[in-house]
Amino acid sequence: MGGGTTFDRTEYDHLLLTTPAQRISDASWDNPTPFEVPNGKYHVYWASSTETNLRLDVNACTDGPGVATDNGFIAALAAP
Repeated sequence: MGGGTTFDRTEYDHLLLTTPAQRISDASWDNPTPFEVPNGKYHVYWASSTETNLRLDVNACTDGPGVATDNGFIAALAAP
């Protein structure tokens, strides 16, 4: 991050409870996770993270970002 802001980011994968269970990796925008269920094949995009321990060096920057989280999910039908 820019000039004086540091933080810890924790990223979370998602476990899709199909049989067998299928893992969807966090932040897979360039490489979606393929998975199959009885009604078809899908490509899944998933993002989930949190930021903690925000540290702002007031001598280095004065307008740094606040703590953020992200959550997102997209499933696209790839084949029936």
